[in-house]
Amino acid sequence: MEQQRQEPPSESLPPVPSMSPVTESEPETPGRRKHSGPGIVSFILSLLMVVLFIGIIVAFAAKASDAIDELGQVDIERLQNETSFVFYGMGMLGAVVGNIVGLVLGIIGLAQKNRNKVFAVLGTVFNGGVVLLLLLMVFIGFLGASAV
Repeated sequence: MEQQRQEPPSESLPPVPSMSPVTESEPETPGRRKHSGPGIVSFILSLLMVVLFIGIIVAFAAKASDAIDELGQVDIERLQNETSFVFYGMGMLGAVVGNIVGLVLGIIGLAQKNRNKVFAVLGTVFNGGVVLLLLLMVFIGFLGASAV
């Protein structure tokens, strides 16, 4: 008697797990890549920091306009005694730190492979633009102070 040896169908066997410590991600289809997580956070931070800057500037202008009298003269003593300006300055510094963090996250998002980089590019451009504008303002302030 001849025994015929039958191989089990390969479809019924579960896949053998890899012995590599590095986990393999699923191959993504070329048309549908995931968005970069740090890029999304960078973009959201850029929007939040712009809103914060605008809010601080509006609040500062409203408070400073209270120190102008009917003749258009500025009451310097009233401005010097106003403690809320300290909080406006701290808010501006916090917004600058937020923009720098967003810029770093945008660059990290650009460095990720196999990810959609739309939000990373937008976050990097917006955060970088704000940081460059602030550096330009500081530079102009130093030039003005040195001319006096």
